Amino acid sequence: MTDESTADPDDIRYLDHAQLADRGWTRALVARLLKRPDSWGTVNHWANFKGKALYDTERVIAAETSAEFAAIFARSVRRRNIGEAAIAAFKKARAEHDTRYRAWLATLTPGDIKTMVVAQEAAAVFEEARARGYRTPRK
Repeated sequence: MTDESTADPDDIRYLDHAQLADRGWTRALVARLLKRPDSWGTVNHWANFKGKALYDTERVIAAETSAEFAAIFARSVRRRNIGEAAIAAFKKARAEHDTRYRAWLATLTPGDIKTMVVAQEAAAVFEEARARGYRTPRK
């Protein structure tokens, strides 16, 4: 197990598609319940300019505890013909990551949280600028 103090916070704070698949998510579930990614991670491949989609762990946990997720996931399990062992593996992966996430949250100081909020606000400004093509908005 990784020491929480030396772990990359983004590895704990965000989940990519592979980690979501380990938790039992399909691409259709992601598209329906999570919709847009919260962040983009780098990928070590010369042809991948966009990166990998990352989803905030809080949003994933909130979605997994919803009644809508339970109903859709149950249908998905039947359709994919998944056995009890695989469902247990999904639950184990969820529990392990959620435990690491909660332990990481407990180590955050108010300064850490403030820094993360400022970084998110700055990222939102850049995202807005990117959406309008980095042009100055007309007044």
